[in-house]
Amino acid sequence: MRNGPEKLRQTVFLELYFRWICFPGCSATYPAYLVLLVTSGVKARYGSSFSPFYALFIMNAKVLSLPLLAALLCAGSAAHAQTEQGTRVLGLSGGNFTFQSDRNVANYAGSLTPSVGTFVADNIALGVAVPFELRHSKIKRGVSSKTNTYSLGVTPWLRYYIPSESRHRLFGEIGAGVAFERAATKIGGDKNGDTSFLFLGNIGAGYSYFITPQLGLEGVLSYGQNTAAKESQISRGTLGLNIGFRFYLSRT
Repeated sequence: MRNGPEKLRQTVFLELYFRWICFPGCSATYPAYLVLLVTSGVKARYGSSFSPFYALFIMNAKVLSLPLLAALLCAGSAAHAQTEQGTRVLGLSGGNFTFQSDRNVANYAGSLTPSVGTFVADNIALGVAVPFELRHSKIKRGVSSKTNTYSLGVTPWLRYYIPSESRHRLFGEIGAGVAFERAATKIGGDKNGDTSFLFLGNIGAGYSYFITPQLGLEGVLSYGQNTAAKESQISRGTLGLNIGFRFYLSRT
């Protein structure tokens, strides 16, 4: 266990790295590095039980920071939505992050979704996403138990942007696909695992702010339904918020 001064040095290092090295002079990145500092503090408080969730968050933060840094270096004074036919899109989003820990239980979850697509017509994009999700649940008191669940899927999607010349764009999106899910459970000294094949479907609405003509910061609120192929397994529906970045690569 690190002592107080070591925790403080770690926190100060992270702040200096994100504030003055990665994004010098940019107040727009304050929320990102403040969230990272809070997460680092929570990790220091809860120790190894928080490590997998912390690792997932750090991976998301590192990858999501790259397009933001590129945007800050390339940003012009004006931008318009690059949603014309033929434009290609590359995106990465994260969401559904939860964390709970006390003397009795420890639960956390999170997801990352890279995606790629192209505009088949003005304001209409078609593509595919590869969602990855991690869920962890642990009971600490009594008969201890721990369950780790991983899922990886492939989801084709269709998105429509409401026509506008503004940096602010609204859109609707639908998607459907499949996923492979693996759950590993340990109760006392007994271990067992279960594998599922899921059918995925989602529908949602979102907002995108074009930082530059080539990069948008977006949030999507969607409802998703996961239906298990086995009748003995329970299907589940979730309402979630994903936030991420999307590159728009025009033909010219």
